[in-house]
Amino acid sequence: MKLIPIGIKELDELLGGGLPARSNILVIGEPGCGKTIFSLQIIANGLQAGEPALFITTDSPPAEIRQQLESLGCNISLYESKNMVRFVDCYSWTLGIEQARTTSQTEYIVPGPADLNQLSVAISRARNDIWKPEANIRIFFKSISTLLLHNNPKIVFRFLQVINARAKASDSISFLLVEEGMHEKNVIITLEHLTDGTIEFKIENGQKYLRIPRMSFGKAIYNWILFDIAEKGAIIKRV
Repeated sequence: MKLIPIGIKELDELLGGGLPARSNILVIGEPGCGKTIFSLQIIANGLQAGEPALFITTDSPPAEIRQQLESLGCNISLYESKNMVRFVDCYSWTLGIEQARTTSQTEYIVPGPADLNQLSVAISRARNDIWKPEANIRIFFKSISTLLLHNNPKIVFRFLQVINARAKASDSISFLLVEEGMHEKNVIITLEHLTDGTIEFKIENGQKYLRIPRMSFGKAIYNWILFDIAEKGAIIKRV
């Protein structure tokens, strides 16, 4: 089983080398818990290792994701020029059509999170643009919660089944972000059924914690790990 390094030494050691390749990982936590920066840090580490990246945004514009990557020391423009990056933009429709037209050549515009057929097509096209047989693609999807707000959950589940299967077929590892507290328990249980692992985040007494309690094809981390967000990303403070 091939493992994909997270790029955070302490976690990679606990996981025996990283997360399993060809996995779809549910990333869940409340707003401000660090799940976005943590996930982007993994994507940025992959770019530096020569692995392409696909960003799917439903609740923020690509420009914001680019800014967060730059803050992590990732020269995203460089990787875009090397044809290693694509954005599927399911957010800019909220800003109006004129704004949506002023996008870069690495972006696909989808007319809203309710159009799952268009979103599925855009994801497939974007992934095919950057697919290389010698490298895994790392996928960042923020967020599944937005899709659930605009669609019947059963339709979202069917959509995820399809895109998750396609991600595995193209040697991708996906990070699917979900906002904790927004959904019924049965929705989260179904999302876990549809994915291969879970990374959980929480804030307690002003401190940030994470754990990886479920990993179908690799090691899990059951205990909560204290971490902080520094200038270049997540820093483990206590294992």
